[in-house]
Amino acid sequence: MLDEPNSPPIFEVSIYGRDPAKPKKFDIRFTRQYFDPEQAFFLKDNLCFVVNADWYTFIWQLPATMDDDLKLDVVRYQKTRSHYSTCLHQELYSQYKIDDNQPQHIERRFQNTNVQYFEREIRHMIAIYQVADEASRKAILQYIGPNLNSHYDSDSTGDTFLSTLCHWWVNIWLLYEDESHNKFLSDLLASSASQWILRPDTPQESNPLWILLEAANTRSRVMHLAKILINYCFQNARAERDVGYLFPVLQCLHVFIDPKCPHTDLGAETLERLKYLPVKNREYLIDHHKIAHSPERRLDFWRSNKRLLYRCKDPIVQLANDMEPQGFNENFKREFCVAPFSMLWRNHDNVRIHATPPSKPSWIRIVLSLVWYKCKPSIKKKVECQGYSNDVLNNPALVALIEYKWNVIGFKYYMVRFSTQCCYYALVLTVMFLQVYGSHHGTLFGVFVAIAVLSVIFLWLELIQLIRDWRHYLTSFYNLVDMMVFGLPLAASINHFLILSGTITGQTPDDGNAGLLSFSVLFVFLHFIFELRFSKRICQFVTIIVYAFVEIRMFFFLSAGVIFAYTIAIMHLLHSCPFKMCVEPDPPTNFPTHFYGALSATFFYMAGRYNSVDDEFDSNNWAFQTLMMGYYFFMVVLMLNVLIALINNAFNDGAATWHATWLESRIRVIETVEDISFREHYNWFPDEIYYSVLGKQIEVYQAKELDEWANSTNDGNNSSATLVDNVPKPRSSSKSKVPPMSPTRLPPMSPPRSSHSPNYLFKQRDSTSSATTYTPESGEDVVGAASGRLMNELQGELRQHELRQVQGQIGALQGQMKEMQEMLSAFLETRAASGSSS
Repeated sequence: MLDEPNSPPIFEVSIYGRDPAKPKKFDIRFTRQYFDPEQAFFLKDNLCFVVNADWYTFIWQLPATMDDDLKLDVVRYQKTRSHYSTCLHQELYSQYKIDDNQPQHIERRFQNTNVQYFEREIRHMIAIYQVADEASRKAILQYIGPNLNSHYDSDSTGDTFLSTLCHWWVNIWLLYEDESHNKFLSDLLASSASQWILRPDTPQESNPLWILLEAANTRSRVMHLAKILINYCFQNARAERDVGYLFPVLQCLHVFIDPKCPHTDLGAETLERLKYLPVKNREYLIDHHKIAHSPERRLDFWRSNKRLLYRCKDPIVQLANDMEPQGFNENFKREFCVAPFSMLWRNHDNVRIHATPPSKPSWIRIVLSLVWYKCKPSIKKKVECQGYSNDVLNNPALVALIEYKWNVIGFKYYMVRFSTQCCYYALVLTVMFLQVYGSHHGTLFGVFVAIAVLSVIFLWLELIQLIRDWRHYLTSFYNLVDMMVFGLPLAASINHFLILSGTITGQTPDDGNAGLLSFSVLFVFLHFIFELRFSKRICQFVTIIVYAFVEIRMFFFLSAGVIFAYTIAIMHLLHSCPFKMCVEPDPPTNFPTHFYGALSATFFYMAGRYNSVDDEFDSNNWAFQTLMMGYYFFMVVLMLNVLIALINNAFNDGAATWHATWLESRIRVIETVEDISFREHYNWFPDEIYYSVLGKQIEVYQAKELDEWANSTNDGNNSSATLVDNVPKPRSSSKSKVPPMSPTRLPPMSPPRSSHSPNYLFKQRDSTSSATTYTPESGEDVVGAASGRLMNELQGELRQHELRQVQGQIGALQGQMKEMQEMLSAFLETRAASGSSS
C-alpha cells in the first residue's frame, strides 16, 4: 500500500511480446477516496486480471495480442467479502452466497436486482474514470456504453440507464461532487460503443433531458450536462439523418420556449438548429410522396390536384409508400429537409394509438360528433400549439408545418366557418336594406329569429373560447370584434321583439332599434375584413392597421382626457351662473348643454367645425379666446403631429411583423382542427413532413453555423464556451439506427492461449513513479482533446469553404479573360482580313 494517504493506488500491467524491449503497459488506477485495494492477481488459465478492493471486485480482460486493447469484464459490489472463481460458461461464483447462490452471467454488466448496488457500481466507476489512463477509460466506456438504453431501476420502469444516471446526478452527486461529470458524459456519448436513443413512447418524466432541465431551474451547473445531451441529439440527427435522435429535445421544447423558465436563450438557439434537417433518402422520397398542394382557384375544384413535383413551387410533401414512382420527378433538383410535427404541437397524452382505425362511420355521425365536440364547454385538450413568440415563427421548418396543415385541413375548416358567417352577414344586411327600401309595414319576424339563433350559437362558441383560455382570449383585439359583431345584432333582435310585443314603441332614438342595427352593419364589415386576414395579401394591410391602433391606444386615452377636460371648461364658461341674478347672453350661445353633445362638439373642433361657438369668437370674452387658442395649439398642432409620428412608427413595425402575424393567425385555426382530429387516433397525419429548399440556402446556413461555432470557440471570455464545447463527434452512418435493448454477449473469459501469447508482468507502484497520470494543465478546457479535434475539423471545413469560393471567383475571372482573348483574336483576324482585301 502507499504511504501517501491522498495518492491513488496505481497497478501497472506490462505485456511483453516477441520484443521484450518494447512492452505494452497499462495503468489501472483507483481513488483512495472510494477504494482500498487488498489484492490483485491473475486468474489461472485466463487472460484476466482481478482487483479485489473493499466491497468491490473488478475483472479486467487483458489483450490476447499486442494489437488488442484492455477490456473491463466485471464490476461487482457485494456486502460480504468473497473469493471468486469462474467457469467456461461465463458464470461467476463465490465462496459465499451471492443473490441466493444464483450464478451471475458476465454479460449482465450491472446488478438489476438491487438499484443501490447498481448506483454504487456506476458512481465508483466514474470516480475511477477521472484518474484512469486512456486505455482504462476506453475500457470503462465500452463497458457502460452498450447499456444506455437498458432499464435497471425496477421502481421506475420507464427510466433507462441514462435516466437513472441523471436522477443521481441532480439529486445526490452534484451536491457533493465537482463538475467532472461533464467530461464523463461527453466521452460516454462520443464513444463508439454508445448509442443512446429514446423510444417515442418514453414518458416525459423519464426523459434525461427533462430531468436535467427541471434541476437547472435551481442549479445552473446542471445546464452543462443538458447542453451535452442536446448537442449529442443534433449531432447524430444530422450525421445519421434520423430525426428520432431529436425526440428528447422535441419533448422538452415547450420548456425551452417558456418565458417563465430561465432557458429562453437556449430555446432560441435550439429552434435555430432545427432548421434544414437532412432527409434520410431523397431518392426514395421523390419516388414515393404525396404533395400537399396549396388551395387554388380551379373550375374542377372537387378533383384532387395532379400537378407533378417538378412543376410545383416550394412543394411540401409527405411520405407515401403506396404511391407509384413518376419518372418526370427526376427533373426536380431542389433539396428536401424534414420537419417533425413535435416542433409545432405539444401532445399532452404522449401516447401513440394503434395504427389500424376502426370501421369508418357515416358522414352524418361524423358531423354530429364534431358539432357536439365543438359545443361542449369543457373538453380535455389533446394537443396545443407550442407557445412561440412571433419573432421565431419565420423558421422555415415551422413555416412548412403550418403550410402543410393549412393546405390539408385548415383551409377546409376555414371555408366552412367563413361561409356560415357570410350567411349571417347577409341576414343583417337584408334587415338593414328592407328597413330602408322595403315596406315599412313588414314585421321581418322570421329574419330576426334567424339572426337571433345564429347570434346565440356564435356567442356560445366565443364563450367556450373564453372559458378554455380566458387570458389569451382577452388579449386579442379580434375577439373583441367577434363579441360586438354577434352581440349587437342579438341586442337589435331582442329590441325588435319588444317593439312587436308592444313593450316599447320604437319611435324614439332612445328605443335604440335603428342605432343597434347601424352599428351592427359597421362591425359586420369590419369583421368581414378581419376574416380575410388569413389571405396573405390582405393580412399585410389588416395587420398594419390593427397593429397601429393597438400601439397608439395610450395616445387615445390621453387625447380623450384632454377633450374631456376642455369640454367641461367650455361648458362651464358658456353656461355657468355664478350669481343670483344671471342674464342670458345676447345672442344666446349654441354650445350644447347635453354633455355627450358638448363632448362631440369639442371633438370636432379638431376638424374645423366651430359652428356651435361662432358667435363667441366675435365677442370680447377674453377667457374663451384664450381657452380656444390653447385648445388649437395643444390638440390640433401638437397632438395631431404626435399622432402622425406614432402611426408612422407603428406602420414600420407592423410592416416588419405582418408575416409572423399571418402565420400566427393560421395557427389559431389549425389548432382547433388539430385538436378535433386527435380525438381518437393520432396517426391520421404523418409525424413529419418534408419541405423543399435551395441547395444554396443549406450551404449558407452551414457556413453560418461553422462561422459562429469557430468564433464562439476562439472567444476565451465566454464561460459557457458554446454548445460545441462538449459535442461528441458523430459516428459513421453504417451503424445500426436502432440500439440494442439488452447488452451484447461478450466473448468467453477463457480464450485458448496461443503459442505467441504475450507474457504479463504485474506490479503495484505509487503515484511518484514514472506512470503517466491524468493531470489537466492550467487553462485546459474540460472538453479536452476531443473537443479540440472537433473544432479543428470545423475550422478546416470553414477554410475549405472559403477556399472553394475564392477558387470559383478565380475560375470565373479566368473564363472572362479567355473570352476576351478570343474576341480580341477574332477582331484582329477580321482586321487583318479586311486589310489584305483592301
